[in-house]
Amino acid sequence: MNIGSYITVFDLFYTKPDSTFSHWNTAADGSGISYYPGQTILVTGDITLYAQWKANQSHMLIYNPNGGVGNVVIDMADSNGRVTIQNQNYFRNGYTFAGWNTMFDGSGVQYYPGQFIILDNNLFLHAQWEPTTSYYTVTYNPGIGGMGGHVDPGLIDGSRYTIKNPQVAAVARPWSIFDKWNTAADGSGATYVPGQSITITDNLTLYAIWYDY
Repeated sequence: MNIGSYITVFDLFYTKPDSTFSHWNTAADGSGISYYPGQTILVTGDITLYAQWKANQSHMLIYNPNGGVGNVVIDMADSNGRVTIQNQNYFRNGYTFAGWNTMFDGSGVQYYPGQFIILDNNLFLHAQWEPTTSYYTVTYNPGIGGMGGHVDPGLIDGSRYTIKNPQVAAVARPWSIFDKWNTAADGSGATYVPGQSITITDNLTLYAIWYDY
């Protein structure tokens, strides 16, 4: 080739184990001038180009159920360290899956299924869980011979609740005086009284218990 002419840099036609060709450089250690396949350069003298290699990545993405039901899963990144975060379908009773985190307690970096990342090292991801919110209902039944009734829906599991009096619960029975609430219509269950504070853990039906004048 003549000085002053132009040449096109060729691609690489040989391989190196466990490595991917990156580009060419005028120094073996990559500290010189870089050239890339397809690039056109002006010939000004003899030039030697050294292949530059990028070691193939073999980093692992390790999924930990972190209290959920399921096994630890290992996902391998591709040769360039690329990997997509997966949903491993772990299950934890009473909880909803809320993504992945680099720390058990969620204080690290958060990741979500479908997210694309590039690994430069092994990465551990721990499933994050949020308690499933349950809602319950307190039902006031007028009891045997009574009239009316009331329902308090949408009470959050674990919340505090105050038992209503018969007037607020809109129950009545002619020629009778309200005595108490009970979980059984015949008064054989658990007893509750107006103003009593309880913790909501399930649906609750209260029957008015009356005695006659």
